Amino acid sequence: MWPLDDVTIVLLIVGFTLFMFIWEKIAIDITSLIAMALLMLTGVLTTKEGIAGFSNDATVTILFLFLLSAGLEKTGAVNLVGKAMIKYIGKNQKMAFVAVILVCGLISAFLNNTAVVIIFMPIVFKIAKFTNQSPSKLLMPLSFAAIMGGTLTLIGTSTNLVVNGVVVEHGYEPFGMFEVTPTGLILFITFFLTCILSALN
Repeated sequence: MWPLDDVTIVLLIVGFTLFMFIWEKIAIDITSLIAMALLMLTGVLTTKEGIAGFSNDATVTILFLFLLSAGLEKTGAVNLVGKAMIKYIGKNQKMAFVAVILVCGLISAFLNNTAVVIIFMPIVFKIAKFTNQSPSKLLMPLSFAAIMGGTLTLIGTSTNLVVNGVVVEHGYEPFGMFEVTPTGLILFITFFLTCILSALN
């Protein structure tokens, strides 16, 4: 038996995990597996509870969304979108700002928003260079647009999928694909208008 109670053990493991994330000497995925193993070795979680996430519908769905995103990148489909954006934007910096928000936001509704940010970062750098502006002026809008776009559908963000999984586990009906869309649209439109007003000033 461990001399510490479960709460203390969990807090120590969380602190250790955060330290490892900040230290960055070990890959994040390896650190996460170490944290999972520690929770099982200390008896906080049973082995069944510790590996339950690998069989969770949300985890599997997120995995396939990342695979789909990688496939779009490898096949060059994303580059076609980037070329189309540059062609449409031209040298107009404000149009670049609007295009990044709209395109990335809408795509994030159907692909994992984290993957969308990773995929579109090289495109945003190209757009920034083409329009003669600092990439930072487009990278932050890209990040926030992906977050807001992820609220438009059930699969847009990992958070929605995890919550849906918890709902199902407690015996309730799962969320529909577009059940969160009305609320997501309000958030996305508010974000979009706020960004446009900021860009005009």
